[in-house]
Amino acid sequence: MKLAYTVASPETQDPNMLAWRGADLHPICDQLAKLGYAGIDLMLRDPHVLDTLHVESALKASGLRIAALSTGQLAKEEKLALNIPNAQQAIEKTKAVIDLAAGWNAQVNIGTLRGQISATNQKQHAAEALAAITEHANSRGVTVAIEPQTRAVCNWLNTASEAIAWMGTYTAHPKILFDVYHALLEEQSIYAALITSRASLTYVQLSDTNRLAPGRGTLAFGDIVRVLHALEYTGYLCIECRQYPGSAEAARQAAEHLSPYLQEIENQ
Repeated sequence: MKLAYTVASPETQDPNMLAWRGADLHPICDQLAKLGYAGIDLMLRDPHVLDTLHVESALKASGLRIAALSTGQLAKEEKLALNIPNAQQAIEKTKAVIDLAAGWNAQVNIGTLRGQISATNQKQHAAEALAAITEHANSRGVTVAIEPQTRAVCNWLNTASEAIAWMGTYTAHPKILFDVYHALLEEQSIYAALITSRASLTYVQLSDTNRLAPGRGTLAFGDIVRVLHALEYTGYLCIECRQYPGSAEAARQAAEHLSPYLQEIENQ
């Protein structure tokens, strides 16, 4: 398992993102690399205006990789959704994100972009949109993962089992992003949900009970890491937390808290 951290791409404007923000990615990536991170989860708003040369320069200088591209800001800032009758703009922009991911050997995560449900047929619209997106992703060799989220954020697909069952209607191999904070609020047991999600688990996000960096609350991250190791999960553990008291400090706190557990399983 490797550590990653959420980073806002420079074209985003949302001050409330759970991500390290800055106009220049070079110092951000440099500091993360020095803290022992292996990758970044790049949260972008518009793939068509993203300065990819700037991103690649920061990655090359730091030695980091893109762990995933996250699409939440397409919903929050671009006001797009996949569950409307004509979601072509959302589909095309997501396909453009997939094209970027293909070049960076990264996956694409979809959370709030699926939209809120207020009518029965909206789930069908979302399924049709996701089917088109998944077909494009498969052609580019890119994994697309759905994020189960707490009902305070999205009013459907709140648990891992719900997301996997729904995705199974349009893809034979559904993949999920497992966010421990959302699971804490929705699952009967984080550990049981991880175990039942084993075949679909492709990405894990971490924050503590108070949405701060791991170690600032009461979650037993040692046990979470041990369960993931027992499930033979070898992907990224991505920190997505409130940037308090600042991004550099939150990143340091998370790395220092999690590193002993990662070292423990490496030594087994």
